[in-house]
Amino acid sequence: MRLLDGLRLKYLEFPSAMQSVGHSDYGVARKQRRPQALRRWLSIRAGLPAFGFCWLHVASAAPAPVPNYAEYDARMLWGAARDKDSVDLSRFERGNIVAPGLQFVDVHLNGEPRLKEQVRFVEGAVGGSALPCFSRRQLKELRIAARSLPEKGRKWLDGIVPTESVECRKIDDVVPEASAIYEFGEQIVHVVVPQANLETSPDDYIPAALWDYGIDSARMNYSWNVSHSHSDKGGESTSGFLQLDAGLNLGRWRVRHTSVLMAGLDDVRYQEQRFYVQRNIPDLNSTLTVGEAFVGGQVMDAFGMKGLLLRTDDRMAPPSLRGYAPVVRGIARTSAKVTIKQGDVILRQQTVPPGAFEIRDIKPIGHGGDLDVTLEESDGQKIVNALPFTAAPQLLRPGFGRYWLAVGQAAGLGRSAAYEPAFAYAAGQRGFTNALTAYGGLLTAKDYTAVSGGGAVATRLGGISADLTFARNRRADSRSLDGASLRLAFNSFMPSYGTSVRLTGYRYSTGRYWSFSEALQLEDARRQNIMSEYGKQAWSPWTHGDRQRDRFEINLDQPLVPGWGRMFVSGSSRRYWNRPSTDTLYQMGYSGSRRGVNFSVSLGRAFQHNAGKFSEVMFSITVPLFGSGSTHSNYLSGWVSSRSQSGGQAQVEVSGAAGSRRQINYNVFSSRQFLRTGAPATFGLSAGYQGSIGNVYGGISGGSDSWQANLNGAGGLLIHDDGVIFGQTLGETVALVSAEGAGGVQIENADGARINSRGFGLVPYLSPYVRNQVLLDPEGSSPDLQLESSNHEVIPAAGAVVRIHVKTSRARSALLRVHYLNGAALPFGAEVRDVADGRTLGFVGQGGTAFLRGVERVKRVRIVLGKGRACEVELPSPKGFEGGEGMPSICAPFAIGGL
Repeated sequence: MRLLDGLRLKYLEFPSAMQSVGHSDYGVARKQRRPQALRRWLSIRAGLPAFGFCWLHVASAAPAPVPNYAEYDARMLWGAARDKDSVDLSRFERGNIVAPGLQFVDVHLNGEPRLKEQVRFVEGAVGGSALPCFSRRQLKELRIAARSLPEKGRKWLDGIVPTESVECRKIDDVVPEASAIYEFGEQIVHVVVPQANLETSPDDYIPAALWDYGIDSARMNYSWNVSHSHSDKGGESTSGFLQLDAGLNLGRWRVRHTSVLMAGLDDVRYQEQRFYVQRNIPDLNSTLTVGEAFVGGQVMDAFGMKGLLLRTDDRMAPPSLRGYAPVVRGIARTSAKVTIKQGDVILRQQTVPPGAFEIRDIKPIGHGGDLDVTLEESDGQKIVNALPFTAAPQLLRPGFGRYWLAVGQAAGLGRSAAYEPAFAYAAGQRGFTNALTAYGGLLTAKDYTAVSGGGAVATRLGGISADLTFARNRRADSRSLDGASLRLAFNSFMPSYGTSVRLTGYRYSTGRYWSFSEALQLEDARRQNIMSEYGKQAWSPWTHGDRQRDRFEINLDQPLVPGWGRMFVSGSSRRYWNRPSTDTLYQMGYSGSRRGVNFSVSLGRAFQHNAGKFSEVMFSITVPLFGSGSTHSNYLSGWVSSRSQSGGQAQVEVSGAAGSRRQINYNVFSSRQFLRTGAPATFGLSAGYQGSIGNVYGGISGGSDSWQANLNGAGGLLIHDDGVIFGQTLGETVALVSAEGAGGVQIENADGARINSRGFGLVPYLSPYVRNQVLLDPEGSSPDLQLESSNHEVIPAAGAVVRIHVKTSRARSALLRVHYLNGAALPFGAEVRDVADGRTLGFVGQGGTAFLRGVERVKRVRIVLGKGRACEVELPSPKGFEGGEGMPSICAPFAIGGL
C-alpha cells in the first residue's frame, strides 16, 4: 500500500448488523456513540457500504484538514481473493465523501466548537464532493459581521435583497477569504474566517433574533394531595388539596394564574394566589410584568404589588457575562498569549494582537479566589499579575447594570388586605470598575417615602457592600416617624486554606425606622382593629409585630485535608425594639465520606422567645447497598438526635430507586423517641412512580395509637394546535416534540419523558436564552423507524413553548446474508439493487452481510460484483427476516455487460 506524504491513517471498524436509526445519534454522546453513528451514517443516510478499510486523508498544519485524493489497496478488503479488487470504490477516494443533502454535524469556527445541528451540503465542482452550504441564521450564529463584507454578501446576510431566493450559500461566496472543510471521520465542518469578519461579542453571545418565542398554546400544572388520619384519642380526619398553575401563550405575551382548592370534611375553600401577564423586551434586556408580582429585595426590602413592573432579566446576557467577575485589561507589545487562571484551573487562554486588550467574558469558579493573569509575549517575556476576586452580593461587572421600575398598588398582605396604597418604585445598580459597584433606589407611596443608596467594593480581603436607607412613615394621626437602617455585608474566600466566609451580614435600624412591609402591616392592622401579640391595640407603632433593631449573621466553611471532609460554623442573632428577648441560633458541624459512606455530625444551640432555650446534637450516616455495580440506587441511612427540651429520637430507613431509568422510588423507615417514657415507635413506608404523564406518590405511617395515609400526584398538560398532551410538571420554559410514528422513543432530557402513541412528547425543562440540546434515544424502538436527527438544538425565550419537528420515516429493513457456492463471502462494498426499478437498497458489508432498507415490495435483488458481473437473489418472505439474523442466499455470478 502506497502512502502519500502528509497522509494520516484512520481505521473504521463496523459490525455486520446495524439498526436503522438516524446518523445524528453521534450528537447524543460523541464518546459513547461515535462508532454506532458512523455505521448508521455509512449504511443508511449516505447509502454507502459499511466497509472496514483504512481511510486516508491529508493532514495539514492548519486547524482544518485539507481535502485531497487518497489511495488505498483494495486487496485489504474482505472477500474472495479473485474479487478483492473487482468492486469499483473510486467514489471513496476522496476524504470528504458526504453526499448532497442535510447532514447532522458539528461546526467549528477557527478551531472552536460553535454549532451542533443539521447543515445542508450541495454539489461542488464536477466530479467533486458535496460542500457545506450555510443559511443566514447559521452564519449569524457563527458571528459573521455583515458590515465587514462586500456589498453582495452583506445584503444577502442582512436579508435586504427581496428577490434573493437562495436559502443557503457556501461560506466563501459570502466571506471571500473564508473556507469550510468537512472532516468526515469526526463529522465536523471546520470553518475558517478572518478575525476582521467576526463580531467582537463574547463566544457564547446569541443574537436576540435567534431566540425562539414558541407557539401559541395553553398549559397547566397540577398537584394534588389526599390524606386521612386516625387517632385513638382524636378521632379521624380527611382533607384534600389541589393547586392549579394555568397559563396561556399568545405571541410574545404570557398569561399566568395560580389558584388553590382546599377541602375538608366540613368545608371547601378556593383561593386565588397570583395572576399576571408577562412579556420579554429584548431591546432593553428586560421583562415586563403586568399584574401581581414582587419587587425589591436587591436594594430595598421586598414587598408584594399589583401593577406594572419592568426589570432587567440577567438571563438575556451571555452566560459568560452573568454574575460578577473582573475585566482583564492590559497592553501587549507583540502578538501575545494571555492566560487567566484561578488556582490550578485555566479559565481563559487567548492570543491578542499588539496594543491594548480587554477580556470581559470570564467565568470564575466558585465565589472567590484571586485570578492570576499571565501575559506571554512572542519574544518569551512573561508578565504575571493578580486580580482580587470575591463575589460580594452586590458586585457587578464593569459596564453591567440592572434596574427595576414599578408602579401600582402595594399588596403586602394578600387579597384580604384592607390597606393597599398606590406606590412608585425605582432602583438600579451599576458596575463602574473592577472594584466598585454603586446602587440606590427610591420608593414613594401615599403615607410612606424611602430613599436608599450604597455601594460594593472588591478588596484583597473580600467583597464588602454597605447601604443606608432613610424612611418616613406618615401615620394616621399625622405624626411622622423618621428613621434609618444601615446594612453591611461581607464575603471572602481564602484559597490558600480553602476557607469561605460568605454572606456575613449586619443590619441596624433605628427605633423610628419602618420598612415598607412593616408600615403596610401596621396600617392594615389598625384598620381591621387587630390586637397585637401583647394584648395592646395593634395600631400602636411600638407594639405591633416584631420590629428588628439589629441582626447579625455569619457562615464559615472550611475543608480539611483532602479526603477528611469539611467543617462549618453558622450563627445569627436578632434583637427587637418592641420586645426584650433576643433570638440567637448557632451551629457547628462536620461532614465527610469514606468509601461511599457519607456521615455528618452537628451541634446547635438556640434561643427563641416562642420556644425558649434548647440545645441539639445530631448524627447521620448513609451507606450504599447492593454494591456499586448495581443498576439500582439503594441506601441504608439513619440518624439520631438529642434535644434538651424534648428528649431524643432515632430513625433508620432504607430508600432507593429502581427501574431502567430509576422511575420507581421507595422508602421504608422506623423511628422511636427515647429519654421519654411511653413514647411509641413509628413505622412507615412510601413509594412513588415518575412516568411520562406525571408523578404519583403514596405512603402510610403510624404507631400503636394512630396512623396516617396519603396519596399525592403532580403533572402537567399542554393544549396546542394538534390536540392535548399530558406530561410531567412543566417548568417555565418547555418544548413540544413532534415525531410522527415515533411512539415510545425516549426523551433524554427528563427521566420518564417519551414520545406518546400520537407522536408527541414534552420536554418539561429548558434553559432560556441559551442553546439547549433536545436528545431522542431510539434504542428499543422498531428497526423500521428512522429519525432524520436525534439531536435538536433550540434557543428558547423565557416562558416559551418551542416546537421541535422531528422528521421520521418508516421503511422495512432486513439483513441479507449472501455467499458464493463455495462458501466464500461476496466482495466488500458490492452494491445491492432492486431488480424491478434499479433502486439502491444497500451495500455488502463484512462476511457477505448486506443491510437493506425499503424492502416492503422488493422480491428480487441484484448484487453488482464489478468487472461486468452480477448475481440475483430472491428475497425471503417478511417472516423470513424476523429475528434479525438474515437468511442465507447463494450468489451465482453472470455477465451483465456494460452495467
